[in-house]
Amino acid sequence: MFGEPEPWTPTPAPMAPPIPAAPAAPPKPAAKPAPKASKPKPKARKKAKPKAKAKAKGKARGKKKKAKARRRR
Repeated sequence: MFGEPEPWTPTPAPMAPPIPAAPAAPPKPAAKPAPKASKPKPKARKKAKPKAKAKAKGKARGKKKKAKARRRR
């Protein structure tokens, strides 16, 4: 139409500045095998306090008596 059309080149879209590559992480030392967990030592059973012992005995006695009464019925 109006002489020679100008050769049109698309303008490159303004891109975001290139993201700089993350600095390389320092080489990790070779993973050492985890130290083997030692076997738990058997714990000595705690000695019951005399009062607690008496209470437990009384409870057991009561349970026995209850069971006997139930059997009688």
